[in-house]
Amino acid sequence: MTGASRKPLIDNRLRNVLLSMGACIALMVAYYMAVGQDKIPPDTQIVYQGCDGNPCRAFRLSVDAGGAVTLKSDTGTRHYHVPVFAVQRVARVFKRQDFLDRDIMAYSAGGGPACLLSFETGHRKAALTHACSTPLPEIAKPVSALEDATRFHEVLAGDLVALRDLKVEIAK
Repeated sequence: MTGASRKPLIDNRLRNVLLSMGACIALMVAYYMAVGQDKIPPDTQIVYQGCDGNPCRAFRLSVDAGGAVTLKSDTGTRHYHVPVFAVQRVARVFKRQDFLDRDIMAYSAGGGPACLLSFETGHRKAALTHACSTPLPEIAKPVSALEDATRFHEVLAGDLVALRDLKVEIAK
């Protein structure tokens, strides 16, 4: 049997699938290790003051590094918690937008209602007063991330599902 070839121990397709799966798992582990080590300082505080709805109802949203949320409005004060990883995600958005290095004088409220967005972390703080309806990405992206993490518009509107899911405590 000089011309007979031996069958490979592992089929080529199976080998390629296993190598691909291994590469995917390695990438996922590397990503989660990088994200997991992105700890935010314990002094981190995010504050957003604005108005919701028409007519404008003023509110003040405050989120700390531990995920404690306080939402004050004319209808009362609401307390609830969001996961720490959600706060880390919001902090990353602020950092990606170089929020702490923004020129605070470059923003103004114009003629409409004014909102205040404040981010404090690692003994650095920036607070921008801007028009609530601004489409500027350096403001709109952090506000959107804050909304996704805290669902504050739903809580302000009294959405029963959001109130139940977040275990919101309402104090008058």
